[in-house]
Amino acid sequence: MNLLILLKCPRCRKTLQGENNSKVFFCMTCRLGFDISEQPPQKFELFFLDARIHKGHPQIYFPFWKFSSDYKIIMDGRQVIGPRMRHFYVPSFFIKNINYFGDIGYYFSLNNILLEAGTSMDFPVFPADRGLKDSIGYPRIYLYKEESKKKRKAAIEINIDHKDISIVLIPFYKINSDYYDSIIFWKYPSGALV
Repeated sequence: MNLLILLKCPRCRKTLQGENNSKVFFCMTCRLGFDISEQPPQKFELFFLDARIHKGHPQIYFPFWKFSSDYKIIMDGRQVIGPRMRHFYVPSFFIKNINYFGDIGYYFSLNNILLEAGTSMDFPVFPADRGLKDSIGYPRIYLYKEESKKKRKAAIEINIDHKDISIVLIPFYKINSDYYDSIIFWKYPSGALV
């Protein structure tokens, strides 16, 4: 049986933003994201970040999953960290060869960058082809990466409890064929972003 999905916001009836392979579609009017890879589609609040305007360069929002989570780290059966609250950012788009270009969401999470909410601008949104199911494990992966850098020999277990899940739209700008984020100015060639 084919599934018919109406790409209109159920609240305001405006057309949702997204592309053929998108798993998340956006209503900029209602500030909502809809993950259509879930049945029924799940609804998430959208947060827009203030853009540093780069005159003469096209601007676009890149979507990130934001997990506000409590976590505990247990080593050799003994709790050593937590519970602690933290914000994790996971790109809802794929990056080819993430080892080469880096995972900007991991960097935001690792350095506890606080992303301030702002007002929405009239920018398009980069396609979100990573749904919640594809992203929810990344905060745990990020914590394991952090712990592995400490080179401890103990057996590590990480318990994580997601208290709030939303989508943040971070302004990027384009110069030639490269995208730059407006927070830390990392550069991604357009061919690296799927």
